[in-house]
Amino acid sequence: MCPQKVGGILVRFLLAVILVVMSIGAFVLPAAAAECQFQFGFKVLAEMIPSTVGNCLDNEYHNPNNGDGLQRTEGGLLVWRKADNWTAFTNGHETWINGPMGLQKRLNIERFEWEPDYVVITDNPTPSDMFAYITWLGDRFDSVQAPSDVIDIHFNMFADDPNIASSPAWRTSVITAFESLKQAGQEMQTYRDGPLPRPFAPLHNLVVSLGQDIVLFADEYITLINTVYDGDVSVLGSQAERVVERSNAIGTKYEQIYDELLRLYQ
Repeated sequence: MCPQKVGGILVRFLLAVILVVMSIGAFVLPAAAAECQFQFGFKVLAEMIPSTVGNCLDNEYHNPNNGDGLQRTEGGLLVWRKADNWTAFTNGHETWINGPMGLQKRLNIERFEWEPDYVVITDNPTPSDMFAYITWLGDRFDSVQAPSDVIDIHFNMFADDPNIASSPAWRTSVITAFESLKQAGQEMQTYRDGPLPRPFAPLHNLVVSLGQDIVLFADEYITLINTVYDGDVSVLGSQAERVVERSNAIGTKYEQIYDELLRLYQ
């Protein structure tokens, strides 16, 4: 099944779940914060590059599955990664990192040598370098396809019989598939099969960004499913909004990757 189709199926399922929740109780949207603010590491970084970051759009929130801190701004997204403890800001194309070397700026496709997913880019790739990357890319999309097919099957089961959503086995199977999807997204973000050919750098930038979106999407959807089953509808509105936003971002990334592939092979 086309990965873009998965996003559409998930959004339709999301809307169905919301209707179910509304039918059994009041659907309470969270009150909008009167005023957001930057704190701690985000405040430090925002003060370093104020015109780039811009004003905050909401307060920092944490991904409950990996502990990462996130905060949206007028210019992009502030991120604190729990795994390696660095704070960064990205506008979708460039990244500013307040890391061990102080404030540094790079393209999203690039990595500093101290970063765990550092990739060597070559200006003189060999045919084997080109083949290695294309093979890796195909494997990454295959790894996304497998859990997407499982999710598709389970949500088709839900479409045929919405009562199946109350089954613990169904819930566990769906969450397991999303965990596999998350792992596939993580693998998209690290290329270790040789030097990255310079002509493929823009494509790889999009693939890494897609992988990040897939990880966030999977995490947020797992959180949403657990929220629905736990009955905490007070936060359902904001979580649903993030899921739909991430789904749209994934669809856009697939279109951009397709366009970039066409450009490469023209």
